[in-house]
Amino acid sequence: MHSNLSRMAIVVWLFVALVITQSYTASLASMLTAQRLEPTIASVDMLRNKNATVGYCDGSTIVKDYLVKVLRFEDIKTNSYNSTHGYAEALKTGEIAAIFLDVPAAKVFLAQYCKSFVRTGETFKVGGYGFAFARGSPKLADANKALMNVSESGTLKELEDRYINSEKCLDEESSPDENESLNLHSFSVLFVLTGGTSTVALAIYIIISINDFKKSVQEHTSLFQLISAFIKGWHRGMRKSSSIVALAYPED
Repeated sequence: MHSNLSRMAIVVWLFVALVITQSYTASLASMLTAQRLEPTIASVDMLRNKNATVGYCDGSTIVKDYLVKVLRFEDIKTNSYNSTHGYAEALKTGEIAAIFLDVPAAKVFLAQYCKSFVRTGETFKVGGYGFAFARGSPKLADANKALMNVSESGTLKELEDRYINSEKCLDEESSPDENESLNLHSFSVLFVLTGGTSTVALAIYIIISINDFKKSVQEHTSLFQLISAFIKGWHRGMRKSSSIVALAYPED
């Protein structure tokens, strides 16, 4: 490279190549070594041994009674919250160590805060919900038949998949995912810098070449003669550059 413009373009290209290589190396190393989010508490026994405070959904008396009567948490160690944002804030500040939710509510909460919290421990089965009818009501048989049809036809599973299991990760309050893959947009500034530098160097080279050509060739008046003379002059310059490179490395 005998031209300063060529050196300038090559330096920028090498810098961009170095940055891209190092970025992909760091990303690959992060993907291979990053650990999954692991819970700090693995069981209910651990919560009881730590005398930790736990939470539940406000108004869910079934969960509250299960925590106190079955899991044997003290009543003063249970707090109620009325929104997923309230669950998240209480867990982040350490106000509670864990929260107990119905399975549908837990899936929605984890979809909203999938990068901050995980589900751990076993799933407890409670009595569930029931329907009360007056003794001897003729609607009892119809209600049982309708419930059986919904369960056996797959409608219940379809509704669960549509409204619960389809929840995607919507966590925007947590820190960004460290394992997010790199793409062309990640290096858009570097590509613009490279293209701009190369374009400016090429434009300067063309302007300088035209000016030098006009000064050295005054007798050509037609456009065809000017273009032909310019091409010949460019070839002579390339041969001259090749001879300079050859002379720099003589044979022994």
